[in-house]
Amino acid sequence: MGTAAGTQLKSAGLCCNSRYVNNNYEFEINSGSNPYQDYEEYKNGPDTHRENLPKVSAGLENLRQGINEPNNSNANKLQSDNYDAEYLNRITELANIVHFAPLLTLKVISSGILDKGTTVKINAQGVENSPRSAKDGYSYFGYQKVTRKFNKITQQTEDHYVNDYIIPAKDKESAQRHKGRHFQVEFHIPTQTYRIKDLGVGYGAFVKLEHPLILKDNHLLNVGESFLVINLLEDDEDSTTVSPLNSRRDKVVESPQRAPRLRVKIFGGPNTGDCFYFTAPLENGCIKIGRRNNCEIQVEDNLLSKYQCTIKFLPEEGWILIDGTEKRPSTNGTWLYMNDDFEIYNGIIFKANQTLFQAFLE
Repeated sequence: MGTAAGTQLKSAGLCCNSRYVNNNYEFEINSGSNPYQDYEEYKNGPDTHRENLPKVSAGLENLRQGINEPNNSNANKLQSDNYDAEYLNRITELANIVHFAPLLTLKVISSGILDKGTTVKINAQGVENSPRSAKDGYSYFGYQKVTRKFNKITQQTEDHYVNDYIIPAKDKESAQRHKGRHFQVEFHIPTQTYRIKDLGVGYGAFVKLEHPLILKDNHLLNVGESFLVINLLEDDEDSTTVSPLNSRRDKVVESPQRAPRLRVKIFGGPNTGDCFYFTAPLENGCIKIGRRNNCEIQVEDNLLSKYQCTIKFLPEEGWILIDGTEKRPSTNGTWLYMNDDFEIYNGIIFKANQTLFQAFLE
């Protein structure tokens, strides 16, 4: 590594970038080679400026696969043709509690492919009047109604229902590429709650953040047309950098709590390839992300608010993200990719396949 500003280096996920250090954070500037150049251009969603509906490319699908490799067989380990004892016990228990368990309604609040106001009723056994009729407590949403499957007992090929609710594709290309299960809603028997999870097919399922979020390694956030990949670095990799102010070797400040360093990578939108590093404690008390030039992470995206979201470090909890600022939320929201089960609460808003849903519990 050279000792002058503009030193070319390689780092995980990005190549041929210049990295600078300024107090407690570093900034890695894309020098022209786009690490995501093989990604397709983003597809226009319906009225994205008004509703901030997803505009996702095949590149995002690849990134999501790296975070949570799609594996429907794993997600559906209970729902299989084997009908083992565990699966049968689950179905029996659900049948016994379905009349006492909470009901879930998903309502379409904005979409380019579904009518606004459309509702999907879900009980503990699954989507009401579903053609899949498995009553196993799993509700699958996506594009593909049936698949042909050979029945070893009857020795015949039969139709096998894939999804409980079909979200139409907007064109033939999307229909072919996004065929399968996009996300699932599971009724969790021990806690009597519903949980939602993306299954790695389609445009991705993202939940709108309305409460503080404790950041975890590989969290994927969507803000406007941009996507932020969060990494928590436990080691001292690349801790020696070059300062643009005095062109001398400098070290990132180590946290007295030995907190993991925070790395934020951006792809999509005009800031694709930019990468920021932070260590605790933060000199300014927080990391502001938005359009304003005084933001620690400035993103040139008209869909973002001046202060889109804020990250703080709390020794007892770690890195915490909130939408907007403590005084006001952002206009279009900050969205978290649901690669893990996310508990549904009353009023939660999420988006999937260019559709905004709101959930209501009763």
